[in-house]
Amino acid sequence: MKGVDKAVYGIFFLALIGCAYKAADHSGRIFVTSKQSCADLLDSGFCSSGGTKCEVWVEVSRCDQNVEPKVIPAVLSVCKMNTQITWHLYGTDAASGAKFAAANGVDFKGSPEFAASSVSRSGKTYEWTDRYTKGEAASAVPYHYGLHIQKADGTACYYKDPVVVNE
Repeated sequence: MKGVDKAVYGIFFLALIGCAYKAADHSGRIFVTSKQSCADLLDSGFCSSGGTKCEVWVEVSRCDQNVEPKVIPAVLSVCKMNTQITWHLYGTDAASGAKFAAANGVDFKGSPEFAASSVSRSGKTYEWTDRYTKGEAASAVPYHYGLHIQKADGTACYYKDPVVVNE
């Protein structure tokens, strides 16, 4: 085997090992397993400030119950106490006026793990603080939350149920 071939196979093998840290559920969403370190989660690019500030992007292409908004990341992994999570909503074309519902735009359904929610005046950002009370030694805990998106006139646009996982 030539040196270049060995390098290519080596890179492929390392890529396979990296993929072993993730598993998909029945819907195809990716869940990060407990094998992944906090440093790996920070490398994802969705969290900063040592893991205490995270961002989720929600794209609405059309206000229609049959057109699902795209949530990036589909599953956000959190690994620090009191992490501020900010959801950013943006619409394209006919959905450019979409906004989060003021009362429950991002809804953790009464979970005490999340506190101090707020929505911006424009309805384009929504924030929660993840208390992360489980501790680092415990297994990962998923929290499903509701996304309630409205049209500019306040009528319902879409509802979705993504996940935050406390690693």
